[in-house]
Amino acid sequence: MNTLLSLLNYHKSMHRVIENNSDALDGKTDLTAALLTYAATTDRLTEITSGLVYPVSFVRRERVTYTQQLREEVRRMSDLGSLIAKKHNDGVLLSKMRQYRTMSYKLSSFRLFESAFDIADVLENFSEDATTVGFTVEEVTAFRNLAQQLSESMSGIRGQLDDRRSSRLEIRKLFKDCTALLREHFDPFVRFNGKVYPEFAATYNLLRKRGGNRRKSKTTDTETGEISGNVFNSATNEPVANATLTVADFNLLVQTDEDGYFIFEGLPASAYRIGCTAPGFDIPAVQTVNLAAGESIDVDFVLIPVQPPIVNVPT
Repeated sequence: MNTLLSLLNYHKSMHRVIENNSDALDGKTDLTAALLTYAATTDRLTEITSGLVYPVSFVRRERVTYTQQLREEVRRMSDLGSLIAKKHNDGVLLSKMRQYRTMSYKLSSFRLFESAFDIADVLENFSEDATTVGFTVEEVTAFRNLAQQLSESMSGIRGQLDDRRSSRLEIRKLFKDCTALLREHFDPFVRFNGKVYPEFAATYNLLRKRGGNRRKSKTTDTETGEISGNVFNSATNEPVANATLTVADFNLLVQTDEDGYFIFEGLPASAYRIGCTAPGFDIPAVQTVNLAAGESIDVDFVLIPVQPPIVNVPT
């Protein structure tokens, strides 16, 4: 995110320098149009970037709250299910409810709301026992609604991650557009008219060198590409932060941010083998991609959590 903001500030500064010397563009319709396009592009970049400043983790707080509440309710409702099972001398149901209670401490959010729906289905089938066992139908309905809220919260998080990914893709395109406008319109103009507008040229070139050169690849004669993507938890559909991505044989390493996002930039055309590891997850298969010059390739990893040991619950 810091790199993105730094690059945005660079283009906004370049725009101010050109705009402050717009008298040099008087009568030059192509350059005036290019400046308007540059301004509109930087404005759009500012708009999109503002939506990415805060990581999606703040959205997860709602999910965490629902998960904590649902764990407590799963334990409570599984106890209710045990009471019903004992009343009907149903050993299978009793074992099932005890297992739900035990596993509620370890279940992922996804498995948790699935278990809650299962328990609610069972309890609703024994609504005639409400008075004798001591519960109300409304309690079971509220329990199901809480599970539904967690389910919708998790779906919302994935939806927001998809939106943020689309925003990142648009940002990358807009940055390329900004660079192209400078390179194709303003760089040659400043070089040709440097003696006519020396102050403009000096300020422009100084900022251009400071901001533009740092993003040039060491292989300046070859257009480079990039590989980016997201890492997700298969059990929850949530992003995995601080996962480590490696490019085998090239000694490259990056980590995912709080959105589970990563990017390798400035890569020459070649075949790349991308690996991924994260604590608490099984190691997925290495993915091989063939990157062409100037190409952007998306590579996602869906990690499977390491399974906890099976707990045998006595009947």
